Amino acid sequence: MVNGLTSGQFMSGFVFLHIPKTAGTSFRTSLEVEFGRRRICYDYSRDSRVTSRIVKKYHYDQRDECLFGIKFNKKKYSWLVGHFEIFRYISIFKACMFLTFIRNPWDRMVSEYEHFVRDNGYKGSFIDVIGRSDFINRQSVMLANVPLQAIGFVGITELYESELMSLERIYGLRIPVTRENVSTDKSRVSFNRLDLDRHKAEFIELNKKDYVLYDLATLLSRQRSELLAGGKDVAHCAISSCASGAIEGWAWFENDNTPPRVKVYINNVHVDTIESDVHMPGPSVFFPERRVIGFVSKAVFNEDDNVECFIEQNGQKLTREYLINNEY
Repeated sequence: MVNGLTSGQFMSGFVFLHIPKTAGTSFRTSLEVEFGRRRICYDYSRDSRVTSRIVKKYHYDQRDECLFGIKFNKKKYSWLVGHFEIFRYISIFKACMFLTFIRNPWDRMVSEYEHFVRDNGYKGSFIDVIGRSDFINRQSVMLANVPLQAIGFVGITELYESELMSLERIYGLRIPVTRENVSTDKSRVSFNRLDLDRHKAEFIELNKKDYVLYDLATLLSRQRSELLAGGKDVAHCAISSCASGAIEGWAWFENDNTPPRVKVYINNVHVDTIESDVHMPGPSVFFPERRVIGFVSKAVFNEDDNVECFIEQNGQKLTREYLINNEY
């Protein structure tokens, strides 16, 4: 134990993982309006003037996550915000406390390139940028190796305002709509967007993981909106394994400790109903504190059968667990 905080003890507060060019600046500004800058801790890299002092001292210099957590709590921060990969802080904030927005990969990349040209005076070609390793699957890398369905809230940039309404319904967070870092001055942009389109097929090939990520996040967002519109609770849930002899997964409600009941269908026929009451042995950072959220069905099925699972309480269909940057 270090001054009351042990390694593996998780902190309160939310983490906004700001992926560049996904409306993150607008969201951060809204947080500043709603909570005040004194309640927000920033990490925009070691050299950024925006980065908070405790981040520079305890994360970058001393690399002491326990001391960082102590200082974070002592200063009564409500949010940690910045550009970083999720695993930088997931040892002290559980995955369910992270919020982020993702965007159509092509639109996000064009916007970022435009920013480099307009604001940073970048003279290089678009093809040079998209071929750089640090720009390939940029969104997936920042969210790497955490089940997408376990992350607290993954919003879609193109649905920004409606996603803020979902945030309020789920977490009670009233985030005002602001628009920051949106350029209307195109006169300083020295490239033709039609020229970029010639490289779109190559970009898509290089960024397959980002497209899978975006498609799944869009599906989950649509599912979430439909449930909320019907006055139903939203569950974090996924099928983690679907092999002969067992169907395994996990499920929990965001605002309710009642174990979700999972209904299993084989070829559209209901064959089993089980509760999510199995202790999860996996990484503790992925799941809520109670961790009694797993389920196992012994339903018999063949390889070619269509296996589907639904939450009984709200009708929510479970998707396959997706470890970002890995495979299904």
